[in-house]
Amino acid sequence: MSLSKPPVRGERNTSVKKPVVPDTTNNELATSIYKQATMDKKLSEKLTRTITDELLNKKNVEHITDDRRLLILSRAKSRFVVGISPNEVYAIEFQPTGKALAYSRYDGSLTVWFLVHDTFNRSFKAYKKDAMGVEKPITSISWNSNEVGQFATVSNSNYIQIWNVDHNTHSLTKYRTLNLDSSDAKLRFTKCHYDPSSQWLAAVTKNNEICLFDVKANHKQVHFYNFNEEVEGSITFICWNNHGNYIIVGTSIGEISLLRVNNNKELKNIIKVPAHRGKITGLKVTPLGDKLVSVGEDGACLIWDLESLTCISTIVECESNIRTFDLSPSGKLLVVVSEEGKFRFYDMITTEKINDYDQKHLDSDFIVKFYPNKSWLMISGENDTLCRLYSEKGHSDELSFWKSFHPEVFPENEKARTYNDLNAKKSKHDWNSEQALLRGSNRDSNRDSSRAPNRGASRESSRGPDRESNRGLNRNINRGIGRDSSRGPNRNKRPRANPRPARFSHN
Repeated sequence: MSLSKPPVRGERNTSVKKPVVPDTTNNELATSIYKQATMDKKLSEKLTRTITDELLNKKNVEHITDDRRLLILSRAKSRFVVGISPNEVYAIEFQPTGKALAYSRYDGSLTVWFLVHDTFNRSFKAYKKDAMGVEKPITSISWNSNEVGQFATVSNSNYIQIWNVDHNTHSLTKYRTLNLDSSDAKLRFTKCHYDPSSQWLAAVTKNNEICLFDVKANHKQVHFYNFNEEVEGSITFICWNNHGNYIIVGTSIGEISLLRVNNNKELKNIIKVPAHRGKITGLKVTPLGDKLVSVGEDGACLIWDLESLTCISTIVECESNIRTFDLSPSGKLLVVVSEEGKFRFYDMITTEKINDYDQKHLDSDFIVKFYPNKSWLMISGENDTLCRLYSEKGHSDELSFWKSFHPEVFPENEKARTYNDLNAKKSKHDWNSEQALLRGSNRDSNRDSSRAPNRGASRESSRGPDRESNRGLNRNINRGIGRDSSRGPNRNKRPRANPRPARFSHN
């Protein structure tokens, strides 16, 4: 054992301290899994958790500035405290390509957003007050996948309204009205749904009848099916399978029925199975079309094999009834919203809970809706407002996040990431000031381009063998002609010399 000599007082310490190197082992281990060349179960779970964590980051929230949001902000800044009446969102639906979003409120208004940008603040909207009549809120919205700017609405009335949206002028107009061929004027439509191929439009009445329209035959009514004749309970939810030949119906007594559209364009009940111990509050088919997800007031979330209609998985962690749910476009992420206001995120493959999000302070009905082409969410906010949950890094889903670690395999993803980074930096600045700056730079460039020929001509005119005469000519121009050449109709004539003013005497 050797002892080092202690430093003498006044002597310079020549020992060199080693720099502290940060430990990056954990970061490398965290990112090494994303650099895998093949997708496996472990990587899939990690990607799903990463996207979920980014969605639940408080920084990645955008409040939708619609008329309701502006009303809330104006009341908050007022000196007089006035109560705000509730105005819940009744129905909300994305256009299948993600280019537009339509939703209705309790006051009967209809709002359509034209999503020309990722943020709503830089997108356009169309607003209709009392869209279906005074005090008639729209209860269901469904988009036509074959027509980019067409969707149907019902409002507990005896007709279906078809709307047309213009993505160029950002306008919303009524296209046509569909009425029943039946003589019963007391029938009221409560739900309407286009099938994924938009060949059929199914509308449900308040008396549990299903009216089928042929979209390709100019929305002609082809069949009227009375659901009460074969099945007990009232219809609470319907959805189509991905091929558009079956209608899946959920009832108030917890049963699921399968209706088939036969060659005669008629509906026929194929099978009926007991599913929940209470009312069914939601049904949806996975993007691959092989599974069905159902939720109910019994607090259970069931996953079904759609071919045999048998339950293959169950999620029963919710202590109260489930109000709504939704699936991500990839079918990997499941969001369930219970009555106490808790949003639970599950992995569809493992059925394990990934994360949760609490919104107990909300008094309005809960809303959760995924983008049709991104793993971003639209949820309900305070005072009946809407919020957007997005990914901070600009990745739209799990697959694009994984591709960002393989630019050599997916070079287009590297360009997209650079584009998203530029947009993120650009959104921090005021858009109006940026446009004003661009207009100012254009004016400067135009001014410079207009001066360039004159500068070159004057420079060339002062060179060569006759430069002395040219200098004299320029000197004369600067004295009088140049100043007055742009004044009056005689601008090409030489101005006369001003006479000397006369002197007056006081004699």
